[in-house]
Amino acid sequence: MPSRSWPWAATDFQPGLHREPTPTTSQRVDPMSRQQMSFPSPDIDADGHAAASSGRHPGTEGGDQSWSDSSPAHPHASNQRLSAVANAEAGGSRDSDSWTKSLSVAVDIGRAAANDAISVSGRNMAGGTDARPAVPVAQPAATTAATGVTPGTILPTDPMLADQWHLGNGTPGLLDLNVRGVWDPASGLAYTGAGTRVVVIDNGFDYNHSDLAPNYDTGLDYDFEFSTLDPFGTGSQSHGTAVAGIIGADNNGTGAVGVAFDTSLVGYRTANLISDAWLQDVRDAIHHAAVSAQADVANISQGIANDATSEWGIGYDAARFDEIETSIGTAVTQGRGGLGMIIVKSAGNARSDNYDVNADDWTNDTRQVVVAAVDQNGFVSSYSSYGSAVLVSGFGTPGQVVTTDRVGADGYNSTDFTYSFNGTSAAAPMVAGVVALMLEANPDLGWRDVQTILAYSARHVGSDVGSGIAGSERYAWGFNAATTWNGGGLHFSNDYGYGLVDALAAVRMAETWLATNRSAQTSTNEFTNTMDVLNSATVIPDGNATGLSFTGNAGFDDLVDRVTVQMTFSTTWTADLEVYLISPDGTVSELIDDVGGDSDFNGTWTFESQAFRGERAAGTWTVRVVDDAGGDTLTVSDIVIRTYGEFSSNDRYVYTNEYGTYAGLFGHNTVVQDLNGGRMTSSTRPP
Repeated sequence: MPSRSWPWAATDFQPGLHREPTPTTSQRVDPMSRQQMSFPSPDIDADGHAAASSGRHPGTEGGDQSWSDSSPAHPHASNQRLSAVANAEAGGSRDSDSWTKSLSVAVDIGRAAANDAISVSGRNMAGGTDARPAVPVAQPAATTAATGVTPGTILPTDPMLADQWHLGNGTPGLLDLNVRGVWDPASGLAYTGAGTRVVVIDNGFDYNHSDLAPNYDTGLDYDFEFSTLDPFGTGSQSHGTAVAGIIGADNNGTGAVGVAFDTSLVGYRTANLISDAWLQDVRDAIHHAAVSAQADVANISQGIANDATSEWGIGYDAARFDEIETSIGTAVTQGRGGLGMIIVKSAGNARSDNYDVNADDWTNDTRQVVVAAVDQNGFVSSYSSYGSAVLVSGFGTPGQVVTTDRVGADGYNSTDFTYSFNGTSAAAPMVAGVVALMLEANPDLGWRDVQTILAYSARHVGSDVGSGIAGSERYAWGFNAATTWNGGGLHFSNDYGYGLVDALAAVRMAETWLATNRSAQTSTNEFTNTMDVLNSATVIPDGNATGLSFTGNAGFDDLVDRVTVQMTFSTTWTADLEVYLISPDGTVSELIDDVGGDSDFNGTWTFESQAFRGERAAGTWTVRVVDDAGGDTLTVSDIVIRTYGEFSSNDRYVYTNEYGTYAGLFGHNTVVQDLNGGRMTSSTRPP
């Protein structure tokens, strides 16, 4: 049994991080098995925080801390960007917001063919913990039409907005989410998250906070650790309150404000320490967020990567991860009336532990929006986990995010707000808030549409493409082999995914994404190519940097969203393993590289990649497996490649504000050639 760890950030051991005290030996009630478990608490230091030798929070993924960072300034640090969509036959381009005046167009071309569980809030707990009340059930929150309003008075007046640089950064060379143009654009509708519902899966919520209470729904929240109707938690469990504020703190003229300040917030509390029982809490919370709370979005700023020894699932029951994957499947299949609940998941803060998200059988599930963290200058944060399953990035910083805190003496400090939240725990709820804005703009989007829009609208940040790496980067930027993003491929990096989320670009794309009578992209119409490329035990050459390659042919030319590689293998030293996936057009995605130290493995693992979005699947796919050091044996007995995407002969061409940056470079064409006689039309939607 591994030591107990908090599920929020590998940065827990960084100087100055606020870490939550752990109660004494406690009785836990698992909501499914009802079995009680006991475990000892770690030592508590004089400040009431867990000592460095104790376990870590599961919450990936962020906390309250500060340290210096020497990342270089972003070479093109402009937060002025607009993306719009004008689809074939209908739809239209959107005018710019008040920050930009350039136009971006997307076109379709048709191609022929209970410890401490006290009710500090005074809420009635309907029979107490022994009654085990059922999880409250709601009606769907999503509307059937966009609920945007005419701009003019939408910009919040909350006094701390000036300190919330992630919502508007006036410092030259630094970046923000580009969200103010969504709240108060120069033309078009404004969006604030109205009519959407976000479930926050975390460690407790001070729903009495003046900035949370107006948007928080106490009729739907739940505590999965203790099976009660009150997820308030203890006074020291502050992480969830901070996360909720980033998403939906109210624009009430006081305090701070959230990205989607009119969304409805629901708190789902889980156990505070990493364990198999906590994983079961997460399993149940994801399921009920979609099925019971009828959420549009679920934010999970938690993860197992805080336990650095958990790579490859070591120390935990593999069934727990399978169960979480089942819940994710339920969420994207049944959530939002079949459109799919959007799950936003923090990547983790385990960079210093060389913890690739592909070594985490939950976080690497690409049906989730996996979010990395960057600093204000756009460079990847020094702690942010990495991997090919990352979709986009939000702001983490060394500890500079302003958000809500527990009221009074509880929490990170005594001011009701914290000025130094951080981590992928901060980055994920920023993206969750942006998704809420997107779904207000277009509630008919499928979960796969949301992922594609986030990827296509994301901004390149960090080092220039082709210039190598700088700061804390591990991976150089590159372009995949798509042909429809600004005339060529999309930029991607295992550090950033497709880049920094852009709220205005994402919302403008969302507005007209389905304008040509396109079907929402959901689980129901997701197309899969399956290639079984190995079926016999094969020993990979020991200490050979070339390894062996295995190929398979995709017979259907679907438009790729994401790709998985399921591999059955055995080794006594996982840190020697490297796996690469190469598409028919030559894009190379590193799936894993020397992760796990001297741990052994004997079983089946699924690696996942977001790097091929927009490419066509037909042709030969290659998996290259390497055992890069001598002294052990790596045997691979089965490899299955699966591409997931849209079975369509149509091409959607998307142009963004980055068109001018890459026009004529890296294979980005300035002329669209419709060789199949398809029709291309564009129309402008009036403001």
